[in-house]
Amino acid sequence: MTDARTSSTVTDQASDFEISVVDIFQQPDVAGPIDILKIDIEGGEYELLSDPRFEELDVRTLVLEWHNTPEYPDGKAWCLEKLQEFGYETHIGNEDPPLAGLIWAFR
Repeated sequence: MTDARTSSTVTDQASDFEISVVDIFQQPDVAGPIDILKIDIEGGEYELLSDPRFEELDVRTLVLEWHNTPEYPDGKAWCLEKLQEFGYETHIGNEDPPLAGLIWAFR
């Protein structure tokens, strides 16, 4: 990941700082209901939403920042479809076309 403050991105380049990675599904606080969950992980949303454990989370309101990537050139459509499959009512938030934007999702 680049160290560019609010403009950091995932890259295949070596970095000179450490990043801690935490598996959200192994956190004890995730067992109960989550009132609001913000997902802003610079392209990592696809791996998270593809994990079968994600659908089991009891999230009432979700704010997701999607990103177009080479693997997901229409990230907005992919994320909308996945969230709707999980039973969320979705609404489009701010967008930074054509690269990224927000989706609000409610259960």
